Amino acid sequence: MILIPLLSLWICLILFWLYRIIVLCFIMNRKVAYKKLNYFDKRYFIILPVYKEEKLIKETLSYYMTLLKWYNNIKLIIVWTCNERDEYWNNITLNLAKTFENSNLIFLESDVKWWNMATQVNFWVKYIRDKLKENTNNSYFHLINIDSRITKDSLNEIFNAINKWNNILLQSTLFISNYNKLNSLQRAIAVYQSRWTLVEEQYRILFHNVVSKYKLYHIVWHWLVMRLKEYFQYKMLPEDTINEDLHFWFYMAVSGENIYPLINYEYWDTPTTFFARINQTISRFYGNIEYYKYPKLYMKKFWKSFSFRLLLFTIQWIFNSFKRFLTSYCLLLCLILYFIYDNHFWLVWFLVYYIHYYIFLCWLLRKNKNLKFKVYDLFSILLIPLLVSIPTTISIFKYILYKLKILSFIKNKTEHE
Repeated sequence: MILIPLLSLWICLILFWLYRIIVLCFIMNRKVAYKKLNYFDKRYFIILPVYKEEKLIKETLSYYMTLLKWYNNIKLIIVWTCNERDEYWNNITLNLAKTFENSNLIFLESDVKWWNMATQVNFWVKYIRDKLKENTNNSYFHLINIDSRITKDSLNEIFNAINKWNNILLQSTLFISNYNKLNSLQRAIAVYQSRWTLVEEQYRILFHNVVSKYKLYHIVWHWLVMRLKEYFQYKMLPEDTINEDLHFWFYMAVSGENIYPLINYEYWDTPTTFFARINQTISRFYGNIEYYKYPKLYMKKFWKSFSFRLLLFTIQWIFNSFKRFLTSYCLLLCLILYFIYDNHFWLVWFLVYYIHYYIFLCWLLRKNKNLKFKVYDLFSILLIPLLVSIPTTISIFKYILYKLKILSFIKNKTEHE
C-alpha cells in the first residue's frame, strides 16, 4: 500500500525537475532579436545611488563618461545624502566626482540625514519629474549599483525594447565576474546564485507574461529600467516595510504588469567569503517573511477589495518562501532516509534535484570560455543547497527579535556600506 503513493510521488518529482530542466534550456538559448539601434528619442536617466564610494567613484565615472559620448539623450545622476558629510561638511566622494565635467552628469544630494533605499530612490525620481520637469510618458530611469557596468550592447537592447513599447525591463545578473579568483566553495556559491537568475527570476517573468493573472514574479531593484509614468502609477517604492523591492513587485504582479527580461546579462562579483554570502541571504529573506503584510497594504493603497486573484498570488508568495526555507532540510532528510532505509528512491530524488545545476554550469562554461573550471568544483556544488536554509532560519529568528523590539533593522543605502 505504501509503495503506490511513494512511486507516484517519485514520478511526480521526476517530471517536475524534467520540466524545470526544459525551461532552463529554453531560457539559456534565448537570442537577442535586435542588435543594432536605429533610433531612440526618449529621455533616459542612469541612476547611481552612492554612499562612501571614494574607492570606486573615479573608475565608475571614467567608464560612464566614455559611454555617454555615444549617446546624446542619456543623463547620469549620482545621488548622495548629507549624511555622508563629515564634521567639516566635506564629502570625499562628491569632491572626487566633481573632477569630472559633463553636461549630462548631474550630482544630487539630499539634506535628509536618515533614509532607506526606498526613500533615496523616490527622492531622485521625484527630482526628475518636479525639478527637471521631464515628461513622465517619455522618460525612463535605469537603476544600477556603483560597481556595475552597462555595455553598449545592453543599452541597444534596452532602447530597442522600449521602442517596442516595453515600459518596464530588467537586466538579470550572473555572479561570475570574479569566478577565477574564487576557491571551490565560493565557485559553487557563484553557480548557485547565477542559476537562480535563470531558473527562478527569468522563468517567473516569462511565465507571468503569458498568464499574468495567475503567476507571480520576483525582481530586485538593481538593474531595473522603468518608465516614470508606471513608477508613479504604482505609488513609488514602499517605505513602510523592511524590503522595499519585493513589496513593490507584489503590487505590480497582482496588477498584471508585464516585465521585459533582457537577454544581455549583467556580471557581478560573488561574495568572497562564505559569511558574506550568508549575510546577503539573511538580508534578502526579510522581504519573504513580510509577505503576509502585502495584500492588506495593497488593498489600502490602491483602494482594492479582496479577490480570488489576490488570494492566489499571496498563497504563491508564501509557498515560495516556505520552499526556500525548507530546501536544505528536505535534501538532508532525503540523504538521512536513504542511509536509514537503504531506499534508492530518496537518493534518486536527491540527485535529480542537482541535474539542472550541472546543465547550467555547462552553459556557463560554454558562454564564458575564460572561466577556469576544476573537476572538484562538481562536488562543492552538492554542498551549497544543503546550506541554503541556514541564513533563512537566522532571518526568521532575527525578525522575531525585531517584532519583540529587541532588535532594530537599518538597511544600507548601497551594498558597499
